[in-house]
Amino acid sequence: MNRYLIIFASLFLTTLLTGHGDLHERIESISIAIKNNPDSAELYVIRGELYIQHDDYKHALKDYKKCKKLGIVNEHIEYNIALIYYKLRKFKKANKLLDKILTNDKQNIRAYRLQGQVYSNREDYENAAIAFQNVIKYAVPKIPENYFEASNAYAKCEGELMKNQAHKVIEEGIVELGELRTFYDRLIELNLKKRDYTTVLLYQNKIIDQADRKERAYYNRGLTYIEIGDTKKAEKDFRTANNHIMKLNSRIQNQFSVMELKKSISAQLNKFKN
Repeated sequence: MNRYLIIFASLFLTTLLTGHGDLHERIESISIAIKNNPDSAELYVIRGELYIQHDDYKHALKDYKKCKKLGIVNEHIEYNIALIYYKLRKFKKANKLLDKILTNDKQNIRAYRLQGQVYSNREDYENAAIAFQNVIKYAVPKIPENYFEASNAYAKCEGELMKNQAHKVIEEGIVELGELRTFYDRLIELNLKKRDYTTVLLYQNKIIDQADRKERAYYNRGLTYIEIGDTKKAEKDFRTANNHIMKLNSRIQNQFSVMELKKSISAQLNKFKN
């Protein structure tokens, strides 16, 4: 290992282990090392990383261009340059680099995700959805956030066919990862926008069945019953939600979120008295 690579390895390890708070000092230290070793491409890579952490994208771009000129070109550097272009809102340049990365590595998850973000910022939601679908396809392990990204992009597309995919991708998540509460919350959100209260109630019932703490789930279903004009069921749900709160220990009952929920329930029940 030559002297520059030894410097690179030791400084990169320091970069990983040192806290975020002294970024400026680390940039200064690397800058001194670059001054003493102006032809060390590795040092420009390190400083470029630090500039990204410091949100100084113009200086980061300058360092990455320098390291490429000095002979270091790889997927990691190309991705970081694409990220910088994205942060600088130079979306065409970012996409061009991402296409290059994905041509060589068709399963590059972070490149697909960044590409989805680029398309979303360009309001090209259909291509954003396709990019996020590829994240789902290749990600190991699969995580809920991947499905939400794709669902959000589909929901912003034109046309009912594409908008329906916002639902379907979450349903795929349920098949892959199980009946997670966050998936049902998303399906409720989507169906509320469509005023499909029958489907909303279906998912709210599932949440009530699964939840350990049911007070908010009953309250939310009560609000849905209000929307469809079934005041009898709404009042019953609000009273059930209140009863569940009263069964909680005093410490939990005194939490701000629970106290606010109790106020909301009381406000709804007072409407029935009037």
